[in-house]
Amino acid sequence: MSLLLLGILNSQAAAGGAGAYDLLETTTLGSDSASVVFSNLTTTYGSTYKHLQFRISAYATGSTLAPTSMQVRFNNDSTSGSHRSHQLKGDGSSVISRTLSQDQGYLRDALADGDTLAQASPVIMDILDFADTNKAIVAKAFSGATQQFGSAVSLESLLLTTGATALTQVSFNRLSTNTYGAGSRFSLYGIKGA
Repeated sequence: MSLLLLGILNSQAAAGGAGAYDLLETTTLGSDSASVVFSNLTTTYGSTYKHLQFRISAYATGSTLAPTSMQVRFNNDSTSGSHRSHQLKGDGSSVISRTLSQDQGYLRDALADGDTLAQASPVIMDILDFADTNKAIVAKAFSGATQQFGSAVSLESLLLTTGATALTQVSFNRLSTNTYGAGSRFSLYGIKGA
């Protein structure tokens, strides 16, 4: 993990004030898993916290030697076209911008695959006003993956297109037969600030 990213995480974790981030839950995988789910979010945290942040350090099993995508599903909604994602990606030689509509939002190229050169990839995803029933669920994410035959840094947004609703569940799912590797860590933070 880069020193810049560590500095950002450390500054956000500093205690005190309405802008402080509180650690709410952490899942560290003891074995490979195809999905990690955080549920009952509004019921459990909606009366105390205004915003949520996920901090992920994970890698995917497989050996394609290139960054791979993570699927994100809000409120377990699998309706066709229920999610839309936008990506701005840089790989050191070019910049790519793309939009995709599908059943689950994509964090594209967010993870390194689990070959011998793989490193756990950082992902930071913010969801503002998660318990507000008058707003659509929108998330922004920053991720990066480094590997022998492909590296990428991405800034992305995810939208649940089915209308204004509170966030009850977030699922991080893997593509195809790949899984999240053992040792991958998914942490949820809350912020009380305005």
